[in-house]
Amino acid sequence: MARRADCPVRANEPHGVIGETVGPLAELAAGPGYTVVTGSHHTTVHGLLARDLPSEAMPRMLLSRDKPGSKTDKLRLLRTRHRATAYVGDTGSDVRHAHAACLTAIAVAYGYASREDLAAAAPDRILSTPDDLAAYCQARTA
Repeated sequence: MARRADCPVRANEPHGVIGETVGPLAELAAGPGYTVVTGSHHTTVHGLLARDLPSEAMPRMLLSRDKPGSKTDKLRLLRTRHRATAYVGDTGSDVRHAHAACLTAIAVAYGYASREDLAAAAPDRILSTPDDLAAYCQARTA
């Protein structure tokens, strides 16, 4: 949901939610819902999301490094307790955690890792742009 650090960013443009994903996230929130699982701190991620998303578009849960358990444990919990089916990530590690939790691994090639690194982790799908992610999410809410 955030741009990779090496992508060109204007000095006055803060990192945060990519504009193309705001609408689909709101649709997901109104329908099946979504959760953010992150290795960052809860307050940091919540602040970034709240800056760009209206309250009704916020994730149902935010599982951060502040919560105990590995990323795989958190994803398994989402699958078993909340019927999650997919995890979107931007690193090979995200792909491996998704597969370990028996989730569909969706990799975004505009995030932290290169497309080659993502492909090496064998995700179920690689999405190239924020528009591709928005379309993927919109297809799931139809």
